[in-house]
Amino acid sequence: MRRMGSRIVAAVVSLTLVTGLVPTAAFASADDPVVLGDPAEIEEIVAGENQDEPSSEEVTSEESPAGSLWEGDVPNEDVDDLLDEEPAEEEPAEEEPAEEEPTGEEPLADNDGDDDSLDVDDEADSEELLVEEAIEATEATEEPAEPDVEQVEAANDTSVVAAVEEVEDSSELGLSAQADQQQSLADATIARIASQAYTGKKVKPAPKVNLGSKTLKLNTDYTVAYANNTEVGKATVTVTGKGAYTGSKKATFKIVAPTVTYAAHIQSVGDQARKKNGAVAGSIGKGRRLEAVWLQLGSNFPVTGGITYRSRVQGTGWESAWSKDGAVSGTKGSSKRLEAIQIKLTGKMAKKYDVYYRVHAQSVGWMAWAKNGAVAGTVGMGLRLEGIQVVLLPKGAAAPGEVRNISSAVSFARLSNPGITYQTHVQTYGWLKWTKNGAKSGTTGESKRLEALKVKLASTKISGGVRYRTHVQTYGWQGWKKNGRLSGTEGESKRLEAIRIELTGEVAKYFDVYYRTHVQTYGWLGWAKNGEKSGTAKLSRRMESLQVKLVPKGAAAPGSTDRTFIDNDPTLSGDAELDAMIGEFVKRTGTGYEGLRNAYNIISGYPYTAGNHWPGPDWKTWSIPYAKEMYLNGTGNCYRYASLMCWTARRLGYDAKVVPGWNHGVNVLRIDHGWVEVFLDGQVYLIDAELNSANAYPEYDWFMIKYSEARVSYYDLNDNRLL
Repeated sequence: MRRMGSRIVAAVVSLTLVTGLVPTAAFASADDPVVLGDPAEIEEIVAGENQDEPSSEEVTSEESPAGSLWEGDVPNEDVDDLLDEEPAEEEPAEEEPAEEEPTGEEPLADNDGDDDSLDVDDEADSEELLVEEAIEATEATEEPAEPDVEQVEAANDTSVVAAVEEVEDSSELGLSAQADQQQSLADATIARIASQAYTGKKVKPAPKVNLGSKTLKLNTDYTVAYANNTEVGKATVTVTGKGAYTGSKKATFKIVAPTVTYAAHIQSVGDQARKKNGAVAGSIGKGRRLEAVWLQLGSNFPVTGGITYRSRVQGTGWESAWSKDGAVSGTKGSSKRLEAIQIKLTGKMAKKYDVYYRVHAQSVGWMAWAKNGAVAGTVGMGLRLEGIQVVLLPKGAAAPGEVRNISSAVSFARLSNPGITYQTHVQTYGWLKWTKNGAKSGTTGESKRLEALKVKLASTKISGGVRYRTHVQTYGWQGWKKNGRLSGTEGESKRLEAIRIELTGEVAKYFDVYYRTHVQTYGWLGWAKNGEKSGTAKLSRRMESLQVKLVPKGAAAPGSTDRTFIDNDPTLSGDAELDAMIGEFVKRTGTGYEGLRNAYNIISGYPYTAGNHWPGPDWKTWSIPYAKEMYLNGTGNCYRYASLMCWTARRLGYDAKVVPGWNHGVNVLRIDHGWVEVFLDGQVYLIDAELNSANAYPEYDWFMIKYSEARVSYYDLNDNRLL
């Protein structure tokens, strides 16, 4: 405003220098009449323009009525009196000299020689001139002249420019006043921000800002910006003034990750020191089992909640109750392995985080990561856990992958028997229902042939599959089929005679597939595995039933593995004379199980005659001549009883052999002895015709009994008791 006043005064000074008149309209309202002023007084005003303007109260107190003159002018009422008086006769004025061109010399002094102000005489003359000019100005208003258009436009333009300048000066003045009123946040305080939980995303806690006793409002008094507010560590928040506030203030806060600690009780070691956040608890590469574990979350974490877990224990299975927050899961002092584990979070922790864990299992290595209560380890495999890792991650984050420079060896977190299922097509009946895991598919005792079959895994959680091929009447071995496709024939009345089954892919690394067939004449053969042949070839014997089972790699077979496949005629000895004798003998006994019983009754009725002992381990070598002697002579010792009984059983279709060994005789601690073993439906039976003949135990039957049922103990040539 002060600058604007300077501009206006400058304009007035310019006008005064040209005309010698001072228009008060520049300082009064538009309705005020134009009144002249003294140039000397104008100069005094210009000289004092840099002084402070009076306050609004001062202006009010010194304000004159509209139209008044400046200080030193004649009041309006005096001018009116002058207009009413007759004008005095004027003295002839001296002729003023012509105005000279400026010469650049110093101006002459006043009459009194004073350069700075007018003398008394000059002042009187000035007052007289002022009255005369006022009269002329009044007369001029009575007869207004035609206005000069150019002067009016120029005046208007000047007014517009002056108005714009006044607005600009007013805006500047407002901004300056606002800046003077804003308060700086340099002295503000930001309340301490508590540690924030790491979430993998930007963390933006709202700061509380105070300036003095006033609490400032977000987005009204200040704005907020963050830096380094995603990862674990120190983050920064900056508040910047807004509105009535200026400047900025910074504060820091911590982003912290949750912690999980855990420990294990190890075979031969005991309790191990606590581990945390992905470190390995356990003993890797030393064949030591984990027997117990306990887990706990770190304290003073911004998110509330806990951790709970349970284990699968050798001989017990899954624990019925879940342990939590540092309690022991498993056993101590019982020498029982942990086989699998489940872990999960509780409370708000479960909503904001995932718990990942993986185990190192016997024969498998580091398994894949499990999370949030899923099973990690093996089930039904009899394999021990040897190590464990546990980590916490923000909800929905990807599985950890490599941790502590350890990668998973397999693609699955849980290893359990996937099971195997199979279906057979039976003469007369067609396709039977699917069965699984060692159950019988087919028939026994009905003389019905199998004509086709399908095999597949019951579960596909582990990569891999199963393939198989069959030996078919007339066609022989067919090509490999897999994963539930048909092998064999339909509608051709062709019998299956043999089969091979094997696993493929990852499942083959951890499981063995066992299978056995029930074959015409021979009954159940021994268990074959992993692609071995089961059944017969070149003997025109039909398959009548099938069993298939998966077991952990290297585990024991489901039963006997003797004589899984027959591809020659076992009923013949290769000795034409003996084969002819046996052929004649079975005409007397008849066939089947009844024929076998009849043969036992006939042979055990022959009288006993002492003979050679310890004929040797290769029973086929000496059993042929001994069988002929017994057949021709009708008498002999235990080895001759056993030889004739064995070859008769084989001709009748039974899987039989002679066993040399020893047992306890009557009132004798040890006596060399020979007998017959028959394999039927996976079970070993013994026939001892000589003991029946000797009438050692007349009340007891020695035909097709188990070793455990025998009244005496049987030992082989290596002194192993047979059970």
